[in-house]
Amino acid sequence: MFLGDAALNKEISENVADLFNETGVRMLDFDGLEGAHSTGLGNYGEALFAQAWYDRLNKDLKSHFVLGASRSGHYFWHLYSRMNWGEPWYAGFRESQTEYRMLNQKYFKRNLMPGMLGWFKFTAGTTLEDIEWLMTRSAAYNAGFCLVMDLPAAEGNGMCHKLLETIRLWETARLKGQFSAEICARMKDLNTEFRLEKGADEQLYLTEIFSHKFKHAQKVRQPGEPLYSTFSVNSPVPQSPVELIVTANGADLNTLKWEINRSKQIRMNVVLKKGHTLKYTGGTEAVVYDAQWHVVETVPFPEGQILLPEGANTFLFDTRFGSADAGVEPFAQVEIRVLDVGRRL
Repeated sequence: MFLGDAALNKEISENVADLFNETGVRMLDFDGLEGAHSTGLGNYGEALFAQAWYDRLNKDLKSHFVLGASRSGHYFWHLYSRMNWGEPWYAGFRESQTEYRMLNQKYFKRNLMPGMLGWFKFTAGTTLEDIEWLMTRSAAYNAGFCLVMDLPAAEGNGMCHKLLETIRLWETARLKGQFSAEICARMKDLNTEFRLEKGADEQLYLTEIFSHKFKHAQKVRQPGEPLYSTFSVNSPVPQSPVELIVTANGADLNTLKWEINRSKQIRMNVVLKKGHTLKYTGGTEAVVYDAQWHVVETVPFPEGQILLPEGANTFLFDTRFGSADAGVEPFAQVEIRVLDVGRRL
């Protein structure tokens, strides 16, 4: 952001246009345009900067360009292709400026601007669940987004191809208008999660997922006092399939033990290294991943598919913790995902 007077700002803007004319670049974001306030001309100084850029473009570029910005105003409505702000640098997909991003969608709709959710950062640790959360919001508001991604992140994420395929599947359905108004209204609730999959019949099926997240911490109890944690999980429909995700934080986990509704017991003889995640998504096996989603091993899941009755259900969870670093309080991050399977789009 260069803070100049009106004459210097005009020169800067025209230099940017010259770069476009020389190279054929057709996309630009006026991010930080509020720096043009330094002229003392306020919003008019911003408008002068943008107009000087446009006036300098050759005829071919004026016929087709994509212009974005982090802020807007009455004048810029005539130049901008979109306003797309929401910075990804502070937290994960679900935490970084989330409320601001969603409030903007109403603003865009009122002003006849395309929906845009802002910028999101793809890293080696980006999860399938986070991508599905993002695509759910994109479908809900019929909004695009920008994904920051570099080669090390793409090569480092063991699920990269799966994540990109998931984005492609959702985007194709959104651009075809396959999500009903009823479904979109439901997906605007930030607490909802959905999965889109293509069935064997080549049709698309949308599954709502009810996610319950808990922490199981290492406890100090009296002799004989149980060390397990108890979680309450609601099932919206009878015979709901369940998925399980467990991540080791701060220490290794040795053996995972579950008890469901005080009857069904599951014991997994597995060592989950610090930072590793176990995922069970159905069938008779679970998969252990490292922190960048590379497969470490596949392990048996003793009981096969878990199906829950409708209503409240009780889960008990226990594990043995390995040694932790000084000052670190280890815990198991536990996610229980209840599926309302398969409505056809």
